[in-house]
Amino acid sequence: MGIYIRLTSPIRVSLLTWALSRIDYCQRSIEYFEQARMFLPEKMRIWKNASSEALGGVSYTDIKISSLHIDAEKLRSLMREAFYRDELFNSIIVFEGIWDFNDMKLAGFFSVNNEYMWHEAYHDIEIDAYGKGEIEDLADHFWRQNLIETLAPSFIFEVNREARGKLIKPSEIYFSIGAPEYGEIDNLLTLHLKDWHDFIGFLYSKLRNDKASWIKNKIAPIDRHFFLSSIRGQKIVEIIFKKILEEALMVEQVGKSVTYIAKDRESFARFYQKFKEEVFRSAATELPEADTLKKNIKKGLEKVETLV
Repeated sequence: MGIYIRLTSPIRVSLLTWALSRIDYCQRSIEYFEQARMFLPEKMRIWKNASSEALGGVSYTDIKISSLHIDAEKLRSLMREAFYRDELFNSIIVFEGIWDFNDMKLAGFFSVNNEYMWHEAYHDIEIDAYGKGEIEDLADHFWRQNLIETLAPSFIFEVNREARGKLIKPSEIYFSIGAPEYGEIDNLLTLHLKDWHDFIGFLYSKLRNDKASWIKNKIAPIDRHFFLSSIRGQKIVEIIFKKILEEALMVEQVGKSVTYIAKDRESFARFYQKFKEEVFRSAATELPEADTLKKNIKKGLEKVETLV
């Protein structure tokens, strides 16, 4: 559908702190595209429960945007005053406006997702445009205009700059056609993570949903952390990882964090399939199957039984 930002914190923080942090990152995201003359924010709507009446949402208030900076400060003041009183922890704050791409204009939005179920589905920040004609959504337009490879790193840099000195920081940033889930790769165009080790963890989440018998019998019984740390510690895995990046037509941009960019719509899916076979499956070949583990557990208990 568009661009999604998921945030994380190393310690537990209040719901209000989360909400204010989401506003900060959303404002910076709007400013990035506003300064690039791509997006003009027009109105800010606060909903409760869902972002439309058709979905069961309740309109809380509308604010016409005259100055994003000033109106965002008003929003923060409102949240501090009414967050718990008016149950705005169930809120979805939608900044509506117009995307201007010279050859076409699209209605679109930036969304701060405080409501739990909405946040789980659409992450902390959602950025998108409504489809028009052949254009499915915002990410689809960027892809068709060959903007992903230059725009995504630039945008991600600005989001990470907003994170400097803050406790709550981005953990993942997606450019995706369709709302992404952690570990899902089919619609991904760009994925931003802390480092390449996190990408292996991302792929492992996809692997665990795979129905192949070798995964069920050999991978599933093993502790996630143990399996992944064992893989990450092998130099050969890094060599294979780099090789598959090239084969899958993906760009890796490394700094204090890492961004993976597809050069083909199937790049992420291709990377997963190759990594699954060359690393995950190879690592599993010498592992005992679940039935063997169960038999060994039973034998161990039988030895105890003889001593009782």
